[in-house]
Order: sequence, then structure tokens, then C-alpha cells
Amino acid sequence: MNLVPGKVVELDRSSLTSHVEEPGVAVILWRERGNLESHVLDRSVERAAEEYPEVRFASVDIARDEPLAREWAVEEVPTLMIYRDGTLLFTGTGDMPAGSIETLLGSALAMDLGAARKGVNGHHGRFVLGFHTGGGSAVGPWQDNGEEVGAGSDGGQVKRGAG
Repeated sequence: MNLVPGKVVELDRSSLTSHVEEPGVAVILWRERGNLESHVLDRSVERAAEEYPEVRFASVDIARDEPLAREWAVEEVPTLMIYRDGTLLFTGTGDMPAGSIETLLGSALAMDLGAARKGVNGHHGRFVLGFHTGGGSAVGPWQDNGEEVGAGSDGGQVKRGAG
């Protein structure tokens, strides 16, 4: 999959895995035409694509391949997923607060992925990106049992990322 700076490309079953596994940050917007929240998030993702030309942006219309969405654990639309070097860092559903995509991308680009892959104190917990409606984002460790051990950049709680 080629990087198309400033653009959101449409993916299907044949191109999705390679989009995610290439080095760098990849964003996938799972959406459905005619869905109002998908339309709103489409615009936010398009703006972020213009601002972050080094990031690969793509969308998948679930109406074209509903089994594919189920295989990727997409339970509702819109769903936004952010990957870096094949590692899922964030999954969020529904509309997002203004600026949150940009904040999440900044964190994804800056985080120490090696440390994230090692886990929490070497105990195979996971690092994920998160945000909450109070603002702020975090790169935080999570225990395998899903127990939250991180906090937002402003000290608030963050939502556990799926994946």
C-alpha cells in the first residue's frame, strides 16, 4: 500500500493487512456511508490526513464486506484504529472531541514503541493510547486483565483501548 500524503484511501480485504503492517503510523476509519457519525468522523480524519502527511490514512466501508469488519472486531461505526509498525495502539468508536485525532497521532508518533512492546515492568501488560472527554491524552500501560494503571495527561482517567 502506498502512502498518499494528505489523502484518505479506501481499503478492502486485499489491502487492509499490508496497510497496517507497514512501518510507521497507520489510521483506519471503519465507517458506513449514510451514517451521520461516520460522516462527521470522515471530515475529522480528512483534516488530520492533511496535517500529518507522514501517516497512512485509510477507510473501510463496512457495507461492502461486513464479515471483514467482524474479523477485525469492529462492533459499531464509526470505529477509528491507530497502528504503529503493526501494533494496535488505539481503538475508539463514535465521534471524538475536536483535536483528539491529532493528539492521539502526536502520541503515536512520539511514543517509545520498544518499551510499549515490552509491557508493564516486563510483565506483558500493554501500552495503549487513550483519551477522555475531559481533554488530554495518554500513553499508558494496562494490565492483561484490563485493569487500568495509567492516567490522562491532565491526571484524569483514560479509557482502555481495545485490541
